Amino acid sequence: MMTSSEAEPTTSPEERRGWGGRRGSAFITLGFMALGAVLVTVGAWIMGAHAENVLAPEAAKPMSVSVTPLTMLDGYEVERRFMGRIEASRTADLSFDVPGQVLKVLVDEGDRVAEGDTLAILDTRLLDAEAAQLDAHRQSIEARLAYAEKALKRSNALSDQGFNSSDQRENALANRDATSADIAEIEAQRAAVAVRRDKSTLKAPFAARVSAVHIEGGETVNPGTPAIRLVDIESPEFRVGLPLSIDVDAHPVARAIIDGVTTPARLRSTRPEIDARTRTRSAVYEIDTLPGLATGQSAVLSMTQHVDERGAWVPTSAIEASSGSLWQVLIVDDGIVRSAAIEILHAESDRVYVRGSFREGDQLIDRGPQRVTPGQHVRVAEGK
Repeated sequence: MMTSSEAEPTTSPEERRGWGGRRGSAFITLGFMALGAVLVTVGAWIMGAHAENVLAPEAAKPMSVSVTPLTMLDGYEVERRFMGRIEASRTADLSFDVPGQVLKVLVDEGDRVAEGDTLAILDTRLLDAEAAQLDAHRQSIEARLAYAEKALKRSNALSDQGFNSSDQRENALANRDATSADIAEIEAQRAAVAVRRDKSTLKAPFAARVSAVHIEGGETVNPGTPAIRLVDIESPEFRVGLPLSIDVDAHPVARAIIDGVTTPARLRSTRPEIDARTRTRSAVYEIDTLPGLATGQSAVLSMTQHVDERGAWVPTSAIEASSGSLWQVLIVDDGIVRSAAIEILHAESDRVYVRGSFREGDQLIDRGPQRVTPGQHVRVAEGK
């Protein structure tokens, strides 16, 4: 049988103090944990109450875009330009038809002359002497003719009285007729002298400008020797070579651009043959006279050609590069952006003519397409 000292182990005072310290630490830890839980609960409640008082942020408004309704066309007009040159409608290399010595040249190169103006004169003193000689000869023949007329009258009177033979009468008549023929010959020679005198004066056949003067005063010239060259400046022509693809007759009126000045050009004629070197056909247009216009001057013919191709004009600010080498525009369809592939047919400074996957009336984003992407919700700017 065990004694009481064996049944209950004996605890020393030091052991009792250790256990008591550990229990105190545990209580302190549990207290802090409980306090932390309370603080967390209270903080969560406060934050929840504060969150209920904060308004939810508004949803972002769709971006505003500028649009233009697309208008479909059956074709477009394109300006075509071709280089040509100014020519005189008429040129003339004038010369004297009779030989002689140049008495006076009345014009210089560059002078303007009117139709009928005198340009140069030959010395006509020999012609004047010849004309005087013919006049004197005519007077002599006229005196003989008067005598022949009187002789014929006497012969007729004697024949009527039976004192003159028929042969004598016929001789008197023949003498009178021969003398009359001599006068006619003198008149013909006198007319020839007048013609030579007239041809000794060189006159302008039309209003023109003097291009060249080949003779000088005192020089002896022969018939046909080039004397003065004239070019018509009142109605200049514009000659230009056009490709065979251009229907010249469909463009009776075009525009000539000369040193930056634009003037109407009216089709006058076309050559029936083709230039073997350039493979073009020459067309001649009439143009108005401009100050300082010179023959041989370069000019540009501008004409408007219609191209049959269905499409639409869009501003260059509306197009953007797509994948590869393709181009696209953006369309607003029920507030959503979609892309439309396009092909550029013709480009100008601020617009292009295109065809593509769009329809009449589609709302084209005409500015800043890079700000939006296909599928994005947008709103059309007011006034559009």
